Amino acid sequence: MAKPSIITGLDIGTSKIKVLVVSQSREGGLELIMKEEESSLGVRRGVIIDPPRVSNILRSVFSRISEEVGRDINSVYVNLGGSHLFCLSSHGLVSVSRADQKVSQEDINRALREAEAIINLSSNKEIFDVIPKEFSVDGEKGISDPLGLQGVRLEVDVLALGDFSPYLRNAREAVLGADLEILDMVPNPIAAAEAVLTEKQKEVGAAVLDIGAGTTGLSVFEEGELLHLAILPIGSSNITNDITVG
Repeated sequence: MAKPSIITGLDIGTSKIKVLVVSQSREGGLELIMKEEESSLGVRRGVIIDPPRVSNILRSVFSRISEEVGRDINSVYVNLGGSHLFCLSSHGLVSVSRADQKVSQEDINRALREAEAIINLSSNKEIFDVIPKEFSVDGEKGISDPLGLQGVRLEVDVLALGDFSPYLRNAREAVLGADLEILDMVPNPIAAAEAVLTEKQKEVGAAVLDIGAGTTGLSVFEEGELLHLAILPIGSSNITNDITVG
């Protein structure tokens, strides 16, 4: 009998490194297998500053998990934290390429690439994801999926997520240095919103504030779309320190 598919999430935080392992059934349901955490070292305010040190911790944690689960865990979904993360609005415009003037997936991809290409960043910053907010076809706005619609001009408004390149590189080095494959990297505020908000709440409008030890993440949704994302370099440890000094 085939073993169930395993999904592993890795949260590298300022205070703790946490791992969650779940199994996925054929019907798509999830069942908790194991959760593990270890004190975090080499991380400051959500940013990995010492990748080898973090890699050593990850190797130890995943060795224990693999032994407990009875299977090698070698691929993970990883969080992205730190106040170096930022978001920018952008706009892309392309001409529909097909002779029948129906919007194709290639047209959509070109519009998204155009929206990313016009963003002007310094050499040490990069865009790692582009989230479409809405499309318009021949000036008709408010379209969530233009595929197959007919027109000559396709436009898209996007929210581009970016970060400070050296810090993103550190995060990748720390995980890859522990012999783990990165399936995807998800910003903390988006992961928190997926965990606690319903689709209805995103539709009517909601904000999620996630207070960690060294950072506080904020994500804002309206009409089902992400409007804003930010991570502040202040967390619960700052509150504790202020109380202690007081």
